[in-house]
Amino acid sequence: MLIEDRAICLDSITPSRSQRQQRPQPPSNMAFYADHPYALIPTPAFQNSQNEKETSEPDMFVRVASEMALVHNMAIRGLNSIYLQAPHVPAAESRAFLRYVLAWHDLLHVHHSGEEADLFPAIEAMAGQAGLMDGNVSQHEEFRDGLAAFKAYVDACASGREQLDGARLVALIDGFGGPLARHLGDEIPSILGLRLFGADKMAGLEQKFAEEGEKNMVSRPPPSRRLTAMPGLLVVR
Repeated sequence: MLIEDRAICLDSITPSRSQRQQRPQPPSNMAFYADHPYALIPTPAFQNSQNEKETSEPDMFVRVASEMALVHNMAIRGLNSIYLQAPHVPAAESRAFLRYVLAWHDLLHVHHSGEEADLFPAIEAMAGQAGLMDGNVSQHEEFRDGLAAFKAYVDACASGREQLDGARLVALIDGFGGPLARHLGDEIPSILGLRLFGADKMAGLEQKFAEEGEKNMVSRPPPSRRLTAMPGLLVVR
């Protein structure tokens, strides 16, 4: 079992100078754990609660956007944990770590494929505006190739064709992590923006989002890659 170590320091990765310049750095006031290098997304519900002028209960759009932010934060925490742990995984534990990485990839794949195939078309149908969610889908393309390269390397390591190199895995994350994190953040205001179409027209949004979540929960990975804990703890069986 591997658990994230608060004492881990990114400086110990010893990347090249160009990698250090390109790699996102944690804000100085951010907790040093799984909250970097990619920042978590504040939920609209929490943001509203901090506004003294906001006294109304969260509406459907705030609730759905906040739920989406929480799903995205699960993916971000998982990616951060992989990023921080990769350079420090002993050879004896590399197999378990790789299974954890593949489980994280499964989570992201199920989430985004479900959006493209089901959730986004349903939103466009409710709004009566074809192509409304095209911007979100186009952002998927921005990190698709980098994510595919990452997955190919992890598969090669898991099959024994290559030996896990933590620094290489981190470099591959650098190739897609920025666009992925931006997309995960940008999608939240796009959900809030659906308010423009009115609550009556978008009345089915919350139910559709719940149904999509249920569908994703049953789209489970193979038994060899099932998580036994939330992302952030490397516990895989």
